[in-house]
Amino acid sequence: MKLFEAGSLWSYKGYRLFWFSTTIFVLGASAFPIALAVTILDAGGSATTLGLILGARILASVVFAPIAGVIRSNCWGLGRSIASQTSDDNGRSL
Repeated sequence: MKLFEAGSLWSYKGYRLFWFSTTIFVLGASAFPIALAVTILDAGGSATTLGLILGARILASVVFAPIAGVIRSNCWGLGRSIASQTSDDNGRSL
């Protein structure tokens, strides 16, 4: 099957845009800590400063991820995530 043949996943413009935008996002998110390290150390910062900044970035994710999950579940009525749907109310596996 050819890549852009009619009916293939790549023949849909929406999928191509989604795939390319996700790829660009992942590359940018992966390059950010490296660019941040180079910038801080080049500006005269120490390794301690770099560690504190990267630690604050991770701490913000740890603190705000559960809050975002509660807002997602309650405000949009989406209920439980797929990962939490492993058993029914009586404890039997689904």
